[in-house]
Amino acid sequence: MNYEKIGLFVKILEFSLIASPVIMIIIQKIKETIKINSNVFKYLSAILSLVLGFISAKLFSDFSTLNCFVCGVIVYAGADTIYKSLEDKKILSSINDIQN
Repeated sequence: MNYEKIGLFVKILEFSLIASPVIMIIIQKIKETIKINSNVFKYLSAILSLVLGFISAKLFSDFSTLNCFVCGVIVYAGADTIYKSLEDKKILSSINDIQN
């Protein structure tokens, strides 16, 4: 077993778990500010999560570019999961609620 790669993956997961809620809050604030169609915003938030995850990993870590991209994907999955669970519990408002 290659323990160095496992250690690197754990570091990527740790970074992504910390960055996901922060990026989710940023996306929520953008959603409240911009009036946009809900279908368009789903794609926009996915792209924004990936990009912000990549940029934050690039700025605040010493990961390679490929590992920063992996961070972006994990941040997207984490932020999306957190957002949907909070939206279901009516803690965060959905884009349709904001438009109404």
